[in-house]
Amino acid sequence: MASTLTPNKKHIAIILAVCFLIADRLAKILALFNFKKIILNNFLSFELNRNFDLALSLVLGFNPLWLVLPIILILIFWIIIYYKKNKTLSTVLLFIVLGAVSNLYDRLVYGYVIDYFNLASINVFNVADLMIVGGALKLFYDEYLSSAKK
Repeated sequence: MASTLTPNKKHIAIILAVCFLIADRLAKILALFNFKKIILNNFLSFELNRNFDLALSLVLGFNPLWLVLPIILILIFWIIIYYKKNKTLSTVLLFIVLGAVSNLYDRLVYGYVIDYFNLASINVFNVADLMIVGGALKLFYDEYLSSAKK
């Protein structure tokens, strides 16, 4: 995966990642105060949901902290090591780590992750989940493009 971010784009991406983190934390505060809002005719709503399971409400038979904490530490290590070599990878990992840190903070402080977007009563998620999934999809997409060029 080649580094395609110019210095200006890299800074914008970092600022965007931090803004998403701040938006997630603010939305979680709103949800904790029982703010509720129907956004799209019972298809998407904003309301507090306490997620005791893994990301996107996946159920595990053990405490997900044992899985998430080492992954976060490894990703932080990668960001530090590869930052100068591959700014795109480092920036994508930053999105994943910031999303994971926000959810990990909830789990440590509240004992659950605060989810607030309810999608047609099928799935409940938050901005941090979107950061993690979006970052992972970008990694897979870049890897796919990289292997397709070879």
